Order: sequence, then structure tokens, then C-alpha cells
Amino acid sequence: MLQAQRQSRTSKCAPVPTVCEVCRSQPVEAVVVEFNPDQDPHLLRPGMSVEPQVKCDDSYRILERQYQRLTNRNFQITKGENMTLETSLIDSALRNWRSNVDRAGKLFGNLSQEQLLQEIAPGKNRLIYLWGHLTAFNDALIPLLGFGARIHPELDLMFVSNPDRTVPAILLGEDLKLIWQETSEILWTSFTKLSIADWLQKHGAVSEEDFLREPHRNRFTVVLGRTAHIAYHLGQAKLWERVQT
Repeated sequence: MLQAQRQSRTSKCAPVPTVCEVCRSQPVEAVVVEFNPDQDPHLLRPGMSVEPQVKCDDSYRILERQYQRLTNRNFQITKGENMTLETSLIDSALRNWRSNVDRAGKLFGNLSQEQLLQEIAPGKNRLIYLWGHLTAFNDALIPLLGFGARIHPELDLMFVSNPDRTVPAILLGEDLKLIWQETSEILWTSFTKLSIADWLQKHGAVSEEDFLREPHRNRFTVVLGRTAHIAYHLGQAKLWERVQT
């Protein structure tokens, strides 16, 4: 089904060089939107083209559709009704991101080290690897959105570029809990300082030339994709939790 869907989409966006090693989703841009300004601005035409496709699209499908309506305005920031709508869309996206971050922090943060070393399913990744993986992507989001340099680039070696159990020494759960809180607060504080126009600016992994052709490759779509990424792995952890009870 997913393969058939990928073949049916036609956007010509440049490929993202690095993908999530756990769920094979795109860490930079999780959604690519196509639109035709000559058509009705409320006609939805979702297009996903960058390979490999995100496995957790559905968790933010509603936000994607809202975002398409925003892009159909050709990113023109106007006063009055449109400004209210745009502010509402961004607010909804940020609340969704924060909700998933808080849920993940609560779930993983309340587990003992012994529990974190358990597999989410027989032969699959351990819970501590999932949490470290999400924490590494949180940290990488800081420079991607232009908020400063990474704080813990060492996380990539343990939880992104190498599979679980292949690195001899990794951080403990208590260490990940502190880093998760630290990076989440940096991101949230920075989010609240951005204007609507700031959200529609390019992210750090796209060139000025490419952004002129593809203005949907902006900060807002990055946050949508990262929210889905958190939700996907959080869902895996919740399934493990349900089995335990």
C-alpha cells in the first residue's frame, strides 16, 4: 500500500540525505505539499515525494491539510481574518508538538533503568534507544530552525547513526531525562519568539535557491514532521506499556 502511494505522487523535491534509522522517516522535512493556485484555495492536494516516505503520516494529517490551505495563499501575510487563521494554525501545531513532547517525557522519564533496557517487542529496539533517538532529533532541531548550535551532538553516534546494542556505552535514562528537558525548553522558548513570517522562512537544510522554488520547505513543515516522528515512537512505547499492564 505504501509503495503504491509513493509511486503515485509526483513532486520533484530534492532527496533528504539522512533518514531516521528507526522508522526510516525523514528527520528534516516530513511533508511535501503540492498546490495549484488556479484552483479553489480550499481544494486539498497532498503530495508526499521525498524517499523514504514517513511511516507516521497519519498522526498529523489534519495539520497537513490545514497547512495546505495556508500555502495556497502563497504565503502572503495579511491583516484581519487571514492573520487570525494563520496564528491559529501555528498555535495548534505548537500545542500538538508540546503535547507529544510532554507525553514522551512523562512516559520514558517514569521508567526505571531496568525497564528502559527492555525491548518494545521481541527482537526490536529497547525503550532507552527510542528515547535517546528522540532526544538526539530534538537536539538536532535547534540548529535546523536557526536557534543556535547543537548541545549534545554525541547522541547521534549512540542513537541515530548506529543500531541499538552496537555502541558499547550509551547514556543512562537519568541523563536522557535531563537532556530531553533541556532541549525541549530551548525549543519551546525559541518557538514562542517567532512571528508568522518567521515560521514561513526556510529551515537550515535548504538553500536559498531551492527555497525560492519550493517555499513549503520552511520551519513550519519541519515542526509538523518532528511532531509526527515523536508520536510514532511514542506509540511504540505505549504498546509496550499496555502489554506490561
